[in-house]
Amino acid sequence: NYITTLMIHGCKLSVLPKTLGWLKELWRISLSKNNFMEVPKIISQCKQLEHLHLDHNQIYELPQWLVECGWKRLNITIDKDVV
Repeated sequence: NYITTLMIHGCKLSVLPKTLGWLKELWRISLSKNNFMEVPKIISQCKQLEHLHLDHNQIYELPQWLVECGWKRLNITIDKDVV
């Protein structure tokens, strides 16, 4: 059995633990309603990722590495004010 979904909502997090990279089978991560100011780089190690929910944080731009990770498909949910 693998952990495939991680949902952390409303916990006021601004960083993720480095151990998240151990969860190679994650395909859905939801970090809504936290205090992230940027997309956590550790997410790039989750090679099976297909859904990333980052709405209701303080993220105003998406990093270039999101494009360069080589995911087959990635749906990102983020606030409408993000450039």
